[in-house]
Amino acid sequence: MVTVTNFEVVNKLGLGETPIDGEGHIHYYRDVDEIPTEPGVDAGGRRTFDDGEYRAVGTTTYTWPSVGTGEHTFAVQLFQNGHTPLEPPVTDEVTVTVE
Repeated sequence: MVTVTNFEVVNKLGLGETPIDGEGHIHYYRDVDEIPTEPGVDAGGRRTFDDGEYRAVGTTTYTWPSVGTGEHTFAVQLFQNGHTPLEPPVTDEVTVTVE
């Protein structure tokens, strides 16, 4: 579960949504080398990366299906309604080993 303060997580994931200050959704990443944090760049529609994948979700939880054994890095990032990262970017990550 992701704990978010001073930001309302809402289920507005459509491209072209009007950004509202303090409101948006979360992108969950698994095993990506770099989180896309370029200001103003739409990250919508990019479901997979060469090195991992992400999901855009309007909730503070997401369960990855079929996570294999080994070391995995899970990350999160807050996004505006229009699928652009906050400025400055707000991210966090954790690395775990699945046995």
